[in-house]
Amino acid sequence: MTIILSDNDKKILERMHNRIDYIFKTYKEYFDALAEFDKTGVLKVHGKILYVRKYENKQDENRYNLSVETGKRSIILTILELAREKQIVLSKTKIQKLVFLVQKELGKEYFKFVPYKYGPWSSELAEELDKLANEGIVKKYEKDSSNFYELQTQAEKDKEVERKANKYISMPLEYLLALIYARYPEMTELSEIKEKVKEFQKRFNIL
Repeated sequence: MTIILSDNDKKILERMHNRIDYIFKTYKEYFDALAEFDKTGVLKVHGKILYVRKYENKQDENRYNLSVETGKRSIILTILELAREKQIVLSKTKIQKLVFLVQKELGKEYFKFVPYKYGPWSSELAEELDKLANEGIVKKYEKDSSNFYELQTQAEKDKEVERKANKYISMPLEYLLALIYARYPEMTELSEIKEKVKEFQKRFNIL
């Protein structure tokens, strides 16, 4: 059976094809992102993580929840991924200091920090770490009376955060404390370790 199209029908069909081509060309990066999400469980657009797949049942990979990725989670996951790549295990205190320094250098405030016993502290950051642990994205464990966090899967890194964090992540906690206490004295008002940090500053020649 042969279908004969009128000139008007041909024009309509041509417009439809052009529209479809336009949609695919315009939204190709989003289609590619969805295809990547199917393979990795991470949805990333323009370098930013938007969603992370969480399996409810390991035997049924089609069942999952989507947890929205924010700037707050992105800075945490980037630091934890960087630590995973460098085989560094991060304590809760060191994560706090790393996030504080990275925020300052980026000129952003994902988490609000206040002066506390060991310098700047964010209860919001502590809560977000525990949420990630509860979701199974991060493993939390205790060792020598301190809490440590390890990423349980590969995470996409925020390039800005990675560049800033890379300068500090391999440094010992004592160095980070010495640096923060020198640069941000307003965050040391309630500190219980000022004298100890002065020793760190002498050791690392940070005044």
